[in-house]
Amino acid sequence: MEQYYNGTLRIKNQKTLQKWIDKGWYKEQMDSGWIFAAGCGRFRSEKCECAKCRKVNNGQALKDVLARNGF
Repeated sequence: MEQYYNGTLRIKNQKTLQKWIDKGWYKEQMDSGWIFAAGCGRFRSEKCECAKCRKVNNGQALKDVLARNGF
């Protein structure tokens, strides 16, 4: 049974995102076609244009975690 996290799950903490990457859940969502918007911390079906994602430095800590892990 595949779970859908589009807009419902919000990852705001660096440690939580790192756990998702370590357990393979993040890659599973990416392979299913979801896009992670680091600004708001949500999985989207297309590029997010919300106010949080449009801010320049919003979500920088999450972006750093993704960069360290090669995403």
